[in-house]
Amino acid sequence: AAAKKDADELYEEERCGGPFSCLCACCNGVTWIFSRVQSPMFSLVPQIYSAWPSHMSKKQCFDSETTSGALAKWGLRFLGWLLLWIGFCMLFKPVEVLLDIIPFLGPYLGSGVSWALGVLSFIFTIVIATLIVSCAYLVYHPLVGLLYLALTAGIVVGITYLGMMLDAKNK
Repeated sequence: AAAKKDADELYEEERCGGPFSCLCACCNGVTWIFSRVQSPMFSLVPQIYSAWPSHMSKKQCFDSETTSGALAKWGLRFLGWLLLWIGFCMLFKPVEVLLDIIPFLGPYLGSGVSWALGVLSFIFTIVIATLIVSCAYLVYHPLVGLLYLALTAGIVVGITYLGMMLDAKNK
């Protein structure tokens, strides 16, 4: 029955709704795009369009599909995080350029600040990415979402604790 659905029906079935629908604009956009893509890897139709070169059991075929799906999921998550990190680095790039203007010391200050801002944006994107994932999981899997929110809170508390330890050490 799902194979006979058109792209609009698939989108309506898979999109976010409810109280978190305002937070899921990106998720709904991705679902809308993937409902129109006719690629086997990103299809929302519950059918397998794969062929294997040798004789395999049904379990081996499903295991292969599960592995392929997990690889695609984590690859896209890593790509999203990498793009978020690059975006934050680009956001803070003008600070480095402003420091580069200073005669004699500017290039050294700019390089040092660039490195420090890269590390800070790395930490910030880890927090933002886990927060985004936890909000998305709150919609589909609330218990896993709460676990990810606890992980995000742990990361924030850990970073705050490290900052307080460094301040106490410097005094």
